[in-house]
Amino acid sequence: MILAQYTIRSKQDYIFKTNRVLEIIGASENIARIWEILFELAECEDVALKCQREKTKFSWKLVQEQFKKGELQVVELFCGGGNETVLFDSESSFKKLNKAFSSKLLREYPGMIPMVVSVEVTGNYSLDYKNLMKESDLKKNVMIAQDDIFTVPFAMMDRTTFQPYSRVSHIAGETVRMSEESYKKYRVGQSIGNDNKDVRMFDEMVTSKGKESLLAVVHADGNNMGTKIMKMLKDESDYNKAVAFMRDFTTTTAKCFEIEGGEALKACHEQLIEQY
Repeated sequence: MILAQYTIRSKQDYIFKTNRVLEIIGASENIARIWEILFELAECEDVALKCQREKTKFSWKLVQEQFKKGELQVVELFCGGGNETVLFDSESSFKKLNKAFSSKLLREYPGMIPMVVSVEVTGNYSLDYKNLMKESDLKKNVMIAQDDIFTVPFAMMDRTTFQPYSRVSHIAGETVRMSEESYKKYRVGQSIGNDNKDVRMFDEMVTSKGKESLLAVVHADGNNMGTKIMKMLKDESDYNKAVAFMRDFTTTTAKCFEIEGGEALKACHEQLIEQY
């Protein structure tokens, strides 16, 4: 069996590479949806791996039995902090999914840098997770830098993505050249803006001419979470207990940021409307 952890490197660079609000929103949405895409690919006709998602209660014994019988190949252990931790029945299943995932990102999500690390499963969760974190640290230190220039000298270059211009779009009444990366972020952001009046207002506010636009972006990050998690787990070796703990931890963390954070922003918004 293979224990793997997926992540997207340089997320802040990918999201904030531009000052166009709809591109920032589109890039954020791409990052937020990326693990859904991973499992959609796993279950698609071409890859055809049988998956178990996080909502199903995890049983180490049952998963081993299903792996041996070929009834299951991929188990989502937990998702949080921008990482997806997955258990595979074999290295061949792991490679099969990676090939499809890498191909899709190259074609449809230019500029996004995926990273995956893996270890052979010993059955001791604490040992497996520590080995995984070691592999992750090593991989981060040997990956190539992302800001290479991908254009030939005579091509027009987008200086935010270092890619050749490939599209012409019309934004706020102006004709704008865009790279493929910028265009695909903008397209997703525009789709969200069509359904969300706050996003449209936000975009129009910072693209208006002749007026000063003051914009603050807050990015909440979880640095060194892997180290903190290992301390909280206290060398827990049992997969059932460790997975249950991690699922509860990631759900609670997501609730703090997405639900309670959203409620706080909404309350602040209502206060500002009333006051001004």
